[in-house]
This record gives sequence, structure tokens and C-alpha cells, in this order.
Amino acid sequence: MSSARAKASGSWFAVVLGVLAPAAVLADRGIDPTQVGWHFSLGPSIAYSYGSGHGVSANLDLTASYSLLSLSLNGKFVQDGKRPLYGPQLELSGYFFVSAGAGVGYLFGSEAGPVIHAFVGVPVPLRDQSRSRSGLVALPYIEPYYRINLFIPGKVEVIHEAGVFLKLALHSANP
Repeated sequence: MSSARAKASGSWFAVVLGVLAPAAVLADRGIDPTQVGWHFSLGPSIAYSYGSGHGVSANLDLTASYSLLSLSLNGKFVQDGKRPLYGPQLELSGYFFVSAGAGVGYLFGSEAGPVIHAFVGVPVPLRDQSRSRSGLVALPYIEPYYRINLFIPGKVEVIHEAGVFLKLALHSANP
């Protein structure tokens, strides 16, 4: 087998493993992603941010997920250096060993403009799922993350975030 063909075969194997392995990981935790249906999570984050300066970022995130795909609405406040920025961001992500996604938004403040971002995080359950009397299943988790924001208030500026989310995921025990 040629070197190029071996590399291509290895790449396809990695893609297949990346798609199938999350289901195996979830099954190992007693979660069948094809049976969960819709689930929702909510939580804040705090992060170190840097771009034109150093500062802090705080977010409030509401996520609707179906199986391994998620759509999130994020309210953001970021202070990198002396300028405060705030605004909404929308993100589409998937869970393949890690959460990875991309999104768009708009930031206001001392400068205003659209923002495009990419996100990667590692959700870590804090305990096993618990079932309430109402039939809801709750799973609290933390998610260390990195987000790169391309802020475009006229020229492209890069704002990095490295932080952690604290979230509570809820879904029905009977999808």
C-alpha cells in the first residue's frame, strides 16, 4: 500500500472512530444518545480573555441538544484590556470526544461589530444522572473550554477565551 493511501485510510479510520466513539462513551455512562431525544442545559462561565489586552470574560449559555448536536444561545461580557464588550452569540456544535462548534454574534460597547467564533470544550459530569419525581433527568457538569473570537469592528481583531462552564443538563426520562 502506498504511503498516501495508508494516510488516507488512517484518516478515514479516525473519522469513523470520531463518529462512533462518542456513542460508546455515552453508552458506557448509561446514556443512549439516540434515545435521549431533546435535552437542554443552562449555565454560566468565567474565563481569562486576551486580545488587545488581558481581562475576563463571563457568559450565560442556554443550549438545546438533540442526540450529539447542539444549538446554543450565549450572552457574553468580555473585558480585554480597558474596553468592555457585550452581546449575544449563536453557536452550532457537536459532541465527538469533545464539544466542538462555531458561531456568530454581535458585540456592543466602546466598539461594536460582528463576531465569528470557534469553540472546543470537554464536558465532565460532576456526578451520575439523577431522576426527579417529575421524570426529568438532571446531569450537572463542568466544561473547561477554549474559544477564539474574530471580532470585526472595522478590522479583524482576535479575542481568546480560556475558561470553564458550570452547567446543568435536563432531559425527559421518557423521550
